[in-house]
This record gives sequence, structure tokens and C-alpha cells, in this order.
Amino acid sequence: MAKDNKIKNIKDKSSNPKNRSTKNTNKIKNTKSAKKVYLIGIDSTPSSLLKELSGKPGMEALDELLSNDSIIDLESTMPPMTGPAWPSLYTGLDPGEHGVPDFFTISRSYVKDLAFFDSHKYKPFWEELAAKGHKCLVITPAMITKLPLNNNIDLITGFPLPSKPSNEKMKLMMEKHKFYGEIDLEKDLAEGKITLDYIVAEFVKTIKARSNLSKELIETNNYDFVYVCFTETDRIQHYTLNREDKEKYLLPVYSSISSFIGFILERAKKENAAVFIVSDHGAQSVYNKFLINTWLVNNNYLTLKLEQEKKKGSATRYKIRESLMKYKGTFRKLFDKMPYSVKLLTRNFLSRYFPADLSKDNVHLHLFDFDMSKTKAFAEISNLCVGTIWINDGRFDKGIVSNEEKSALKKKLIEELKSVKSAEGDSMFVNVMDADKYYKGTKLFIAPDIFIEAKPHYTIDIFTYSKTSLFAKPQNTKSGDHTRYGILGFYPKIKVKDPKITEVKDMIMKYFE
Repeated sequence: MAKDNKIKNIKDKSSNPKNRSTKNTNKIKNTKSAKKVYLIGIDSTPSSLLKELSGKPGMEALDELLSNDSIIDLESTMPPMTGPAWPSLYTGLDPGEHGVPDFFTISRSYVKDLAFFDSHKYKPFWEELAAKGHKCLVITPAMITKLPLNNNIDLITGFPLPSKPSNEKMKLMMEKHKFYGEIDLEKDLAEGKITLDYIVAEFVKTIKARSNLSKELIETNNYDFVYVCFTETDRIQHYTLNREDKEKYLLPVYSSISSFIGFILERAKKENAAVFIVSDHGAQSVYNKFLINTWLVNNNYLTLKLEQEKKKGSATRYKIRESLMKYKGTFRKLFDKMPYSVKLLTRNFLSRYFPADLSKDNVHLHLFDFDMSKTKAFAEISNLCVGTIWINDGRFDKGIVSNEEKSALKKKLIEELKSVKSAEGDSMFVNVMDADKYYKGTKLFIAPDIFIEAKPHYTIDIFTYSKTSLFAKPQNTKSGDHTRYGILGFYPKIKVKDPKITEVKDMIMKYFE
């Protein structure tokens, strides 16, 4: 396995969460009054990657912040991903408080539903600023899919839905700069229909169009707060971080964003403004994946519908099923958006007539492949460096674990998971924790019971079942994956200790007090 030594050798404490303090002691010192605040979001960016790209053409603005030690590590949510992390930054709330634990939630009937952040119910901080009379510009904020409530906000909605302008002025600006919002090309890339070079070129186009649109609006309007978010970094990194030639694909994307940051820094210096550079989480190269549901099967916590193995024609039907359920495929997109009742019927139909072919190895599993009448615990939804495990208790329709049994079972699971070894023979997980302490009894969704965080350069796979191994090589869409620590950058520099993503809102709001 040819690992990327450049990333491996960087002494970045974010690569080992054991080295990080979990105590929330953040204090902001030496904050000076600012007339304006600029916030730049760069999805999935770790400080280690910026150090790798430092000194390269186009990286001057980010290099300036790095050289002044003005970029530090920012602790993300659990799990560290776009869905829960950006809303936590916008609101100062944990996922259990704003209701978005992931891109999906799981129902009593073991059906996954898309999770969207409700920015009208849990208002992002720029709504508070606008209500106090501050003029705000917000461009493609990740997870904001609803138009603003206040007319003091000029906004273009962001990932994961198609972009919408908040008013006629923003619509005309989008048309003028030929900016059509986030582009979704990953499915074509995964299927080999387009190349990495092509998708990078398209990402650079959208970054430049977004930047030019933002520049014109900033120069022609007296905004008090500006937020511009870029998510192209996350999506290109999933395909490139473990490649030896990754710089070829990453540098054009990051240098385009750095150029816009340079424009912002120059304005900030003239205007006595503050600048924040933030990422929702970090990223790393991935060389191996751990099959968590295989481990749960092997240790008698999870039971598969093994009778499917004997059904006639299961191999053919399994292929048909997987073709239908292919990620970002037409049917899968329809399935994810189906009403709950229709989705439940469709899932039951697929389970009965298109079973998994368990006669083969490395079978792709879905929730409907689990025999919940015999299952004590299962892993689902989070499919990255942090995995989520549910105990099959009374919260579910077929839960078999009683409230009296649950505590002992959870303790047993945690202890056994702590002793799991990686392919290299060391500890597989750097962190195994009781998720109840994190979600604090939320009633907004059925929360997982256990978090497991993999060692560096591993991801946790919830979909694959193997009869022969707990490990597998990552697919090309998992060449890179998330880590818990992204970046937080400042201009002018301020002193912050071990910041968490839920604290960024208060840091920004202090400038408007």
C-alpha cells in the first residue's frame, strides 16, 4: 500500500483525536471592534492539507494566514460531516438540538429519511443580525435550502438542493455571471463518464463565477456581514486524497478560493473588518476500510436474512436490486424522496423479491437485509471515519433489547469495540464513546447509541458484508474521507483555545455587540 508520506509525516494534532482536549474552555481575547465581518466557508479542509499546498502558485492569501499562525484546528460535530456541522456553526446548537444528525435519519420502521436543516425554525445567526438592522450577503451556504425571513438578507441557497435567489436582484446577478449554483457531477465521475480533469475544470468555473458575483455585490452594496461558502473542495477530495498526483487536482480548486480570500483580506484591511475562514470538518487520505456490520454479524449482534441465500434466482435479482439502488441513480433519487408510506412499501417489496445474494462475498447490504427480530445492534447511516451504532430497543418496531438489558449491552459493546485490531495489528478505533452523552436525550430523531472513530487513513463501511475479512480497499469515491478537525482562520489574529464548531457563531456575533 503506497501511502502518501507527505500527509503522513505532517505533525498535525488533528490526526489523533486522543491528543485533543474535549473540555469546552474557548475564550476570545483581544477582540477589536470591527465595522464589518467576512466569513468564508471551505468545506472539508484540514490544516495539514493547506500546509501541503503552501507555497504553490495562487495560494498566497491562505499562505499569509498560515505564516501568521492565524489558522488553527476547529473541532467538528459527531459525526463530522456537512449535514450536522454547518447548521451547528450557523446556530451554535449541537445536532441533537437543531435536528440534523446526518444527511438521513432512521425511523421506527428502519426506514431512512432525508434530513434537511430547517433554517426558519432554527435561525442562522445572520437572521439575528438582519433583525437588528445589519445588511447581510449570504452566498451558497451549505445546508441552507430555504429563502431568508428578513429582507436585509441577500441570499442564494446552497448545497444539497439547487440554488435559489432570494430576490430579483440576486436572480439578475446569477444570470449576469452565469452562476447556476452547485453542480453535481460525482455520479458521472464515479461511473467513468467524465474525467477528474473535466470535473476540476468545471469546479473552477463555478468557484470563479461565485467569486465574481460576490465581488460585484460586495463592491456595490454596503454589507455589514458577508458569508460565501465553497463545497467543491469536499467533493473533489473524496476522489483524490490518496493519489500521488492529488496536487494536480486540488491546487486549481484551492488556489481559486485563495484568490477570492485575497480579495476579501485586502478589503478587510481597508475597512477595519474582521475575516473568518472556516471548514465544517477536515479530510484525510483513505487506504483501508473497516466493515463494521461484518464485525457485528461475526460477534452475534446482527443477524442477516440468511434464508435469502437459498432463494432461486437471487444472484440475478440481487444485481437488479443494486442497479436500482445505485447511489445517485434515478431510482435511488426517487426512492429517497418518496413519502414515508410509499418508501416503506417499496423497501418491503425489494426485501422480499430482490434479496441479497449471500452466497457471494462482499455483498452490498441495506437495512432491509437485516433480520431485526434477531438483531441486537446494527450500524447505519454514517459511512465515514466516525461510525454510528444503534441498539435495537423499544424505539424500533421490532426492537428486542429491553431497557433493563440496554445499559449492560452498550457497555459490553463499547469494551469489545475498544479491543478490535486494525489490519496493521494496532487499535482499530481511536475513540469509542457513548453517544447519549453527545445527543443529550434528544427527541428530534432516533439517535445512535455508540460512536466509533477509526484510526487515521481508515474509513468505516456500513454497507459491505464479507465472509472472509473485516477489511476492504476503498472504492474511488472514498479515496479521501472526513476527519473531526477542520480549520478556523482569523484576520486580525485573535486568541482562541481548542475551538468547537458550535462556538463560531458567538465569535462572530461578538463583533456586532
